[in-house]
Amino acid sequence: MTASVQHGTTTIGVDFLLGFVSEREHGNILHPVLGRGDVEVTFKAAGLRKGTLKFLCDTYEKAAALDAEHAKIGSFQLLDDEVPPPGVSMTYVPAGRITVELDQTQYVVSVDFQEVLP
Repeated sequence: MTASVQHGTTTIGVDFLLGFVSEREHGNILHPVLGRGDVEVTFKAAGLRKGTLKFLCDTYEKAAALDAEHAKIGSFQLLDDEVPPPGVSMTYVPAGRITVELDQTQYVVSVDFQEVLP
């Protein structure tokens, strides 16, 4: 799936969204009760998605631009250039590592993310 990353007025097209792994941590809190085999539960909704995006770039210049843009302050939008699998578009902030690796003749840029509200 081709995609674009938008940050402010800058849009960077990537050749392929290679990977999208996300998880949501549920907010439920379990309270063990002394002398009982069960627990009391405080119910809370799950948070927003967090995980890792992997972008495939055919040139070093494109990978370097994606890396440099993610190093800046602000939120980003993952935009789908094609009909995506449902739920991939989002607003996010980098939250962790940004890595660039050479995979034979192409570059893979991985960005740990935390989804945020637009």
